[in-house]
Amino acid sequence: MNFSSTPGTYGAADPLFLLLAALALEAYLGGPWIMERWYLQPRRPISKLVVELDRRLNRADRGGLDLLLRGAVLALGLALAAYIVGSMLEWFLIRYPFAWLFEVLLLALIVGQRAPCVQAGAVSSALAGGSLIAAQEALRPLTIGRVASERLSQLDARGVVAATLDGLARAFSLQVIAPVFWFALLGLPGVFLQQTIRTAAAYLSVRQLQLGSAAQGRGQELQVAGKSDFALTAQRLDRALAFLPLLLADAVLIAAAVFIPGCHPGSALQRAWASRGNVAATMGGILGLSSSDVQAPSEHYPVQLERSHIERAVAVFAVGCLINAGLVAALVWLRAVYKT
Repeated sequence: MNFSSTPGTYGAADPLFLLLAALALEAYLGGPWIMERWYLQPRRPISKLVVELDRRLNRADRGGLDLLLRGAVLALGLALAAYIVGSMLEWFLIRYPFAWLFEVLLLALIVGQRAPCVQAGAVSSALAGGSLIAAQEALRPLTIGRVASERLSQLDARGVVAATLDGLARAFSLQVIAPVFWFALLGLPGVFLQQTIRTAAAYLSVRQLQLGSAAQGRGQELQVAGKSDFALTAQRLDRALAFLPLLLADAVLIAAAVFIPGCHPGSALQRAWASRGNVAATMGGILGLSSSDVQAPSEHYPVQLERSHIERAVAVFAVGCLINAGLVAALVWLRAVYKT
């Protein structure tokens, strides 16, 4: 990442310090944030573009190889465009006075620390109130791209808890650690590239789930296999970009578990080593659950899953965010020491 800045009154700022400020701002005002109504969400134009490209390129009458090539062009084209746009924006932001304020707001809108905690808390409150339907609806944002709407409505209370724990673990790696990691490594071009591919992969995964559910209802499962080829490149790129952040997320969550009573960091370390990047399995180890307890919802859920596991997972998530911010602060300090 290029740390050079342009001299001038209020025109220069350390990018990592801006990242730290954005983390603090998002932690204070994140979640159901009124500022989201005032400022353009960075993912919305990306989502609209992906929807339009999917409509134009992902045709039912195309063969598997054709769809694979079209999906590759879409994913690689979006990645290149995102990197170029991020580079141009970064060039602008370091050269004009007060432009760093926009960068702080932009990063605060990209990182998701508070929203997953709010969503998981809503699930827990709904379960405490005995409303399974409300819990399923509160869970929906945490399961985008993982659980089809039809499957979500069939979950019982234990299934809702399992899906919430899985969603929290994935949100920590993909919405907290991954943006911070790629911004620290490559600046705005890196975080733009990662977020664009993440958005494209999430949308295409949702479409794949919808097509699969519709095809099962008509007994046409084989026709969905070709459609999945279109999403393959975006999904593989997303996994590649998430690999190192997933490993870092494992380490941060295990460190956070040390500070939460009733958690099991030793068990989580063993689980993380065995799974190598399955952050949901690491969360299960932290909570003392068996390896089958925390995963994308399946047909059976252990009796031991209960609402208290959500509350403890939220606490681990929150402490993990503090540790993540502490790591950024340490980088800022090292940067300052290095400059002097």
